[in-house]
Amino acid sequence: MAKVPAKLKRNLLIDLILVAVSGVGAVMIVESGVLETLFASSKDSALVGSFIAGFFFTSVFTVAPATAVFAEIVQTNPLWPTVLLGAFGALLGDLILFRFVRDRLAEDVMALFRYKKPGRVRAFYHSRIFHWVMPALGALIIASPLPDELGLALLGTARVGMLAFVPISYVFNALGIMLVAFVVGAV
Repeated sequence: MAKVPAKLKRNLLIDLILVAVSGVGAVMIVESGVLETLFASSKDSALVGSFIAGFFFTSVFTVAPATAVFAEIVQTNPLWPTVLLGAFGALLGDLILFRFVRDRLAEDVMALFRYKKPGRVRAFYHSRIFHWVMPALGALIIASPLPDELGLALLGTARVGMLAFVPISYVFNALGIMLVAFVVGAV
């Protein structure tokens, strides 16, 4: 096993610190009540509320309040505008996360695996199954209540380009919002 270079270790440490800081920041935003105030002020316009809730529907730290807002909006407003605008907001949130995850975190994690088990990881990474399973699994995670960050990391690791990412994110976030509507009986 080859020794992991200091630069890779430093990059991974920076990635973990950034994830931790963003997590703490998101928790502070949720705990401060800013999201509830923002969502409450957007209740007058369900379309604006759908977009804002969609934007926050993407992160592990903000998905719970955003889901609650969607559950409320879909019960009293037209389903399709809510889903379509919410998915657009989620797409924008995912684009921000995807830029970080695809360009930095996924590459650093894959580089680390190359040093730990170079032969196996390289063979799996270049296999056909990897290039089919990772994007499909990432898309399913985006549609699920699981954190989009995990799905985005899988898409980034599979080197899904921006042209493929945009429709994947939009469609699967729309499916996730439809799932919320189905669960609350709005469909």
